[in-house]
Amino acid sequence: MQEYEHKLVTSPHLEGIATRYENHAWVALALAPMLKRLYLVQYSRYASIEDFMIAPTGATSTTRLNPFYNEKEIKRHCPLTRLQLRYEQFDEDWSELVDFSTLRTLILDQPIEQRMVNWLSVKAPFRSLSELEVPINCWDEQHSRELYSQAFATFIRGIAPLRSLNIWANPLTSDILEAILEKHGTSLRRLSLPTFGHLESVRFDAYQVHEINRRCPSLRELELNVPRSKGDIAEQAIYTALGSIPQLQHLQLNLDCEDRTCVRTLANGEIEILNNPSWDDFSQQSFPSEGGPAWEVNPRNGHVVDMLINCALDAKLAEEIFDCISSAKPLGAQRLDSLRLSIHGGGFFGEPNLQYPADACGVLEVVRRVEKAWMLERSDVGTLEVKELGGESDFYNGLNGPSRRWMDREQEVLTPQIQPVIVLPSVSSFLGQSFSPNT
Repeated sequence: MQEYEHKLVTSPHLEGIATRYENHAWVALALAPMLKRLYLVQYSRYASIEDFMIAPTGATSTTRLNPFYNEKEIKRHCPLTRLQLRYEQFDEDWSELVDFSTLRTLILDQPIEQRMVNWLSVKAPFRSLSELEVPINCWDEQHSRELYSQAFATFIRGIAPLRSLNIWANPLTSDILEAILEKHGTSLRRLSLPTFGHLESVRFDAYQVHEINRRCPSLRELELNVPRSKGDIAEQAIYTALGSIPQLQHLQLNLDCEDRTCVRTLANGEIEILNNPSWDDFSQQSFPSEGGPAWEVNPRNGHVVDMLINCALDAKLAEEIFDCISSAKPLGAQRLDSLRLSIHGGGFFGEPNLQYPADACGVLEVVRRVEKAWMLERSDVGTLEVKELGGESDFYNGLNGPSRRWMDREQEVLTPQIQPVIVLPSVSSFLGQSFSPNT
């Protein structure tokens, strides 16, 4: 280590460090006397300028320094208050470098492996944690999915009551949700529970939302995946239930358009495509499968029509959803200041837990070109501002907007080529005329 590097890392003014070198992190943890925040972006070939733009405020970047050498053996339990890892696995080695009992914020973008979850469940080292962001991905744990869910629920129960929790899950099980509400419900101010992938997760209907309201009385920010059902009574009830959360000010809804009921697996292993006898002849016909892969299961035309209706999200519908939620606010409650709406799962058909749901031979491609996301914000003077954000990829990091990857829609080219094939009925007929980030 050169002299200027030693002066930097031992400076009493160095409280935060952002680096893509493991050795820089080890040296800082060992020698920086006042270090409180560490942000590590591993695998530099994947790191981008965006990765460092979302580093903690006040962190000093070491990306322009050469790697430090021969310092990894120097270890101590550094009393960090914030640890943020990107492209880096969180394992037991970190327990030799960081004093987990002082951590207040832990942000991970890689799932915690089951062995580490079991270790955390037993040790329960997080005594000061107030903010946690972590993904769950059990697709590679097919034979131990239930064990992982149980271990993660135990881990969640062993943490001190959190103020902010972001779990990006595949899947979000009822065991994990119950552990969250039981241990952290009364303390949570910010809750983000988006799901991804195709494992069977908790679906947030009106009952589940009322449970969140009952058990999270101080909730101010919330993100959920909610199922779309063409604006029927069940969908209206979800929005009304969300409006009943008195302290809720910022809401993000990923409108889930996946169709999980159009097929079923028979005892002999064959796939049956279900039918709706009330449909007309065209809707009961199978969607064309020319050119699709051999494993692809195509639904009926009626399933595709319903899917496209659910994926149609224009400014008028977004405003009506906002109004439906806002009008359900009880007297004396905080007003809804912002609502972010996006489409999730459009173009996917099939039973839960299928690794490759049917794409209906091109419907997903159409959805990706026409889906829209909207941000609705109420200004200080009370007017509602509606902003189109565009479509969104499946890469997702919860409520933290700066880490999103937006898909390039080239809308100025595509829009003239895409003509509406379905006219969405006025949302007022769906919602009824009576319905008028860290803290």
